[in-house]
Amino acid sequence: MFPQIDPQIKSGLVKRGADIFRKGRLGRFRRDRRGNIAMIFALTLIPVMLVIGSAIDLSRAYIVKNRLGEALDHAALAVGSNHYLTEAEMTMIANDYFNANYPADELGAPGALNVTFTPSSVTISAEADLATTFMALAGMSTITVASLSEVSLDQQSLEVALVLDNTGSMSSGGRLDSLKYAAKTFIDMLYVNPAVSAGIKVSLVPFSGSVNIGANNTAWMDVAANSSIHGENFIPGTNVFTLYNQISNRSWNGCVEARPSPLDVSDTPPGSGDTRWVPYFWPDEPDTGPPYWYSYAADGVTGSAQTRQMAAGKYNGLTISSSYDPSLGCRIQPITPLSNDKNGLKNSIDAMTAHGTTVIPIGLAWGWRTISPGEPFTTGKAYSDDANTKAIILLTDGENDIAAIANHNKSAYSGYGYIAAGRLGTTNHSTAMAELNTRTQSVCNAIKAKDILLYTITFRANSSTIKTLMRGCASELHKYFDSPSNSDLDKIFKEIAKDLLNVRISK
Repeated sequence: MFPQIDPQIKSGLVKRGADIFRKGRLGRFRRDRRGNIAMIFALTLIPVMLVIGSAIDLSRAYIVKNRLGEALDHAALAVGSNHYLTEAEMTMIANDYFNANYPADELGAPGALNVTFTPSSVTISAEADLATTFMALAGMSTITVASLSEVSLDQQSLEVALVLDNTGSMSSGGRLDSLKYAAKTFIDMLYVNPAVSAGIKVSLVPFSGSVNIGANNTAWMDVAANSSIHGENFIPGTNVFTLYNQISNRSWNGCVEARPSPLDVSDTPPGSGDTRWVPYFWPDEPDTGPPYWYSYAADGVTGSAQTRQMAAGKYNGLTISSSYDPSLGCRIQPITPLSNDKNGLKNSIDAMTAHGTTVIPIGLAWGWRTISPGEPFTTGKAYSDDANTKAIILLTDGENDIAAIANHNKSAYSGYGYIAAGRLGTTNHSTAMAELNTRTQSVCNAIKAKDILLYTITFRANSSTIKTLMRGCASELHKYFDSPSNSDLDKIFKEIAKDLLNVRISK
């Protein structure tokens, strides 16, 4: 027989038992849902990890795309800068530059380049495969990214003036032949692509003691003898054109003298008086006296050396039989105005001859005038035309130099007349040469102020003075070149041609 339990105690035991059941193992088992949660978490974790992993893979793909684009840009620019080569050669350059800028150990595996040529552009495209890490779980083992780069070859027009030393010293050591070869190579590089070259024009300005503008350009000339320097070596009022007309077997060949300062270093258009150009005329010098070397006519009068030199009557009916004549010091090829006639430009370069002394500011000023939009030449585009680039390439093989001679003229003749006339602000020879350097720098500064690119070349020049002057004249330090040998010159002109092509990434 079981003992009787007080109902109140029994009730407490039942409650306690329930608590034990609820808090004990059986209660824990009844309430434990951890298996369900793990299953749900596992199922949720897979897409979460795929999203996070995909973001990582996509970030890596973005890096590949950037590297691919940069490598293509380098390849396209290299091809654009060498667009005068054959398509096969340009394709080889594209691959070389691409491989150099996307080495094999970089992220991603690029495929073959696709190089497409048009008359005015080069397009290079490529794809690169990237092996995925997390996205492979979803069945995507690789990501393929693509990029392209296009270089436009005709973004702007180009006007270039070649201002080239044709002085007597260029006849020695093969200088002039080397210059012709390099200048023609330059022309070939600019005009290899007809579609692009339509927007390129080049002028040629040979210079020595002066320049030859062409005998047909009398509209710019002081035909009425109104300039303050017209006939300065003769009796006042003498018209030099009249003297030329009196000589039976010579005529004005197109050479001009520098205008009075400061017009000599400016682009001021011809109007009246001193703004017009005076014809170059080296006077017949006295038959006797120490030392006068440039006589081609009998004096016809007596008196001092200056009186005999100034006599104008000796030209009336004169027939010149010697190698000297009024063009002495300026027997050079006429200026070729802006042109895109490739063969015509090369023919003009071939026709260059070496003669005379070195007067750089006259040549440089005329180079500027050939690409100026105003008179005397009017074929240059406006300075404000942002789609056009103007440039001048100046080459000299030595310093400004007018030979000093111990007579009343104090020098040989040049586009500035005789030094004794004082048109360089002095009658002292060394001071006059220094003034020519100053005026050269003045022209350089005026050109650069118009945002014209100025490239300067010293060719087999030994003088530190001219090298310093040309370095200071260049638009930038890297636009000055020194060519110590004939072979270097061709490389320099090629480098300048590449720089002037001015290609840019257009897409």
